[in-house]
Amino acid sequence: MANVSWPKPDESALQPRDLTWIAAFIDVLAVGLALTEIMGLRGIDSWQQLEESRDWIPEVRVTSGVSPEQFAVSASVLAQGLPPQVGDRPPLDQMGREIQHSAAEFLRSFPVAVVCDLSRAMGEEALAHQIQVGTEQLSAIYRRMHVPESEQFRIAAMAYAKGAIEIDVAANLLGLGRADLLAALEVNGFTRSPEIIALDDVHRNAILGRLRSDRLQRSGKPSLNRDLLTRDVIASQRIEDVDARRWLLR
Repeated sequence: MANVSWPKPDESALQPRDLTWIAAFIDVLAVGLALTEIMGLRGIDSWQQLEESRDWIPEVRVTSGVSPEQFAVSASVLAQGLPPQVGDRPPLDQMGREIQHSAAEFLRSFPVAVVCDLSRAMGEEALAHQIQVGTEQLSAIYRRMHVPESEQFRIAAMAYAKGAIEIDVAANLLGLGRADLLAALEVNGFTRSPEIIALDDVHRNAILGRLRSDRLQRSGKPSLNRDLLTRDVIASQRIEDVDARRWLLR
């Protein structure tokens, strides 16, 4: 991963294979940056330490937004266009510095809006989405590494992202409103993977039961639910790019 550098593509000559390479590059860079962050937090400073303690893998999955399977595919795509690495692996601290430099250069120079528009024009909607989301996640990782949140925030955010605690519990621990915490989690790149978000039958039936009970109690008449109102306002804010939280009911 130390050799990931950003060769700026010719925007006028982009082909679908180039878009696939860019998406793979973002995945590998995000994993490398997340791993660098976690190594620093855990005090891992040698390849032997890294290889002996494999418990960092789920944390890298959560903080990078890239699953091990997706990383393997992306690394394979990159390897096809790169010369094989010769010689010893660089020290971990050197690798970390090179990855951070590559991430900074990529985020500074990558024309994400232009590339995504070109992708859509080629009919590559899925790649456009992958590149857009991947770039946002990479930016969030880089940001939190250089503007670190409190340790308490990181612990609660990681527990939420892993599915160990629910959003209300994390909000109570940090003394934040639910909407504000969700915004902070998004800005800092803490996301839940689909397998954690997915509901099992027990939870799904419990939610459906509450919705059915509420509807029967109201006899179908509309009612004001502040939690739902907050959710809809925040959703509209994200769509319209307007901070509407000042109009929320307190």
